[in-house]
Amino acid sequence: MNTESARQVTNRPRKITLFNGQETLSELVIPVQQSNRDAMRVIETELGRTPVLTHAVFRDRNGTEWMVRRDIGILQKLRILLLSK
Repeated sequence: MNTESARQVTNRPRKITLFNGQETLSELVIPVQQSNRDAMRVIETELGRTPVLTHAVFRDRNGTEWMVRRDIGILQKLRILLLSK
């Protein structure tokens, strides 16, 4: 991987898409300076604040998508935090 493509990957923001079933309700962009843990906090806040949300999809800097359901457990959260970039 050359430095230019590595720079593009590290500068790609994280994205959160909020869903009600199959319907996309909102999309949020997490700034590059914030961590995956901050993004997970945003997801937890949004799922707790809005009762119609069923799940969220978190896209990390590499483009990998992680589904976060409303009833996600602590071990699944930790797995996402450890494996996402």
